[in-house]
Amino acid sequence: MKYPNLEKTKCFYSTPNDQNEIDHSKSLVILYGWMGAPRPILAKYINTWLSKGCNAFSAQTPFDPTLIVVKKKGIRLGYQIGEYIKRHPECKTILLHQFSNGGTCTFSFSIEIIHKFYPQVIPLIKGIFLDCGPSSTFKSMKHAFHSAIVNHGPKRIRPLILLKYVFSKRWNQTDRLFWLSEMKCNFIVVSNKEDDIIDYREVCQFAERIRTTKANNQVIDNSIVIEKVFEKGGHVKNLQFYKDEYESLLDKLIEIC
Repeated sequence: MKYPNLEKTKCFYSTPNDQNEIDHSKSLVILYGWMGAPRPILAKYINTWLSKGCNAFSAQTPFDPTLIVVKKKGIRLGYQIGEYIKRHPECKTILLHQFSNGGTCTFSFSIEIIHKFYPQVIPLIKGIFLDCGPSSTFKSMKHAFHSAIVNHGPKRIRPLILLKYVFSKRWNQTDRLFWLSEMKCNFIVVSNKEDDIIDYREVCQFAERIRTTKANNQVIDNSIVIEKVFEKGGHVKNLQFYKDEYESLLDKLIEIC
């Protein structure tokens, strides 16, 4: 299936050189936004990465409790990333910035495509930044979707909570978390104690799962896992409340990759 070139879409961002050309040798950051993430807020993250000398692509998904659109966008992005690297082999580093369960779901569908059709891309993924996610258990994942819909979802979406028993099987994405936990790259995992969607302890539990997977891996894996729990702010608001410290963690990811 043919999809638009990643760098030709409106969600691709770069800082052109003096000749108004894009330098594709720069690190490429894929931002897997949370479901329904407002474009102006994601723009703050994009601009932060651009200021650090990276190119960026923002994977935005609507508030989609069915996960149908999330899956389609994830699959599409997998092909787009693979084809991007085929066109621009000068790009040697890919960094992933994932938010909440929505970002992790989108990632799982795209990385599945990359593993299947573009395995040469996997070694280029040098680091992953996890922000307020994912949930580690099905119970937590159901709570996260319920809380997101009731407390943060658009009014037109809230009635769908009445169909939660229909959607519950779709919400159980825990069997797809292995796509993330088994990535052989560096991780920085941040969470927030005031998060009302995903309990920070669930995120910490997943960080420990990553460490355990690395320790049990038969292949030498020298990558590291850095974890930070913020005290205040709430769900995906760490940049807003702790800008300097948050950006220093992004710098750290670039440094170790």
